[in-house]
Amino acid sequence: MYSNLRSPSMPESVHLCDFPVYDASRRDPGLERRMKVTMKTVSMGRSLRTDYALKIRQPLSALHVVTRDPDERRILQEMEELIKDELNVKAVVFRENEDELVEYRAKANFRTLGKQLGKDMKAAAAGIELLTLSDIHALLAGQGVELAVADRTFTLTPDGVEIQRIEKENLKVINEGSLTVALDPALTPALVEEGLVRDLVRGIQNLRKDSGLEVTDRIELFLAGSDSVRTAAEHFREHLLSETLAVSLTWQKTADAQEIDCGEESCSVSLKKAPV
Repeated sequence: MYSNLRSPSMPESVHLCDFPVYDASRRDPGLERRMKVTMKTVSMGRSLRTDYALKIRQPLSALHVVTRDPDERRILQEMEELIKDELNVKAVVFRENEDELVEYRAKANFRTLGKQLGKDMKAAAAGIELLTLSDIHALLAGQGVELAVADRTFTLTPDGVEIQRIEKENLKVINEGSLTVALDPALTPALVEEGLVRDLVRGIQNLRKDSGLEVTDRIELFLAGSDSVRTAAEHFREHLLSETLAVSLTWQKTADAQEIDCGEESCSVSLKKAPV
């Protein structure tokens, strides 16, 4: 019966088709470049979240971005909304200079400079620690800097110095090549509440699944918790109901309630399928 409905040109099964042949003309180098830069930025932001225990469900106020590559900056500005969504931040702030995020400390690379400077190495190391901000900017840009040591002057190149980045207060910073990103981990009451509700939504979704509900089933939701939990849930009531497909929310602890962690809080949750 069904065979009569198949087009004569349609194969019996995709498993009987030849594997597609690579066609270089179908590539989009511009798109590949945009996604590579965007993925790198998101990966760096996630690394900061992991390193500093900033869980992804907790919204943060901002991601700060600095890049010495104009094309990279243009791409990231175009992809701002995607970056915000992937890293769960409220804003992406593009900074002009990296020193808005960090303070620099320059240290001599003894392995590179030792043979070149010999007995003057100690004096050179002291001079490198006193480099000006403009000198450090030049080195970061790949340029050489003239440095006077004893009775001579030599050109200090980027490979002769190690530049340490010291995070400014209330920022978590990471650098990779031309790109530096920083997260602001400070949490306002509103951000804490939103993070709490995101945890609550995740817990309710798991409870829906464990209860055998279909993904389209509407539910009646019953919650019980501290004043802070209730305040957060009420502030984000529409989001909570929409994300969990709840038609009602009742503040009541039922006999079958289960405890769900919500940030530093916990909430008693139960649900049942809503009448059609």
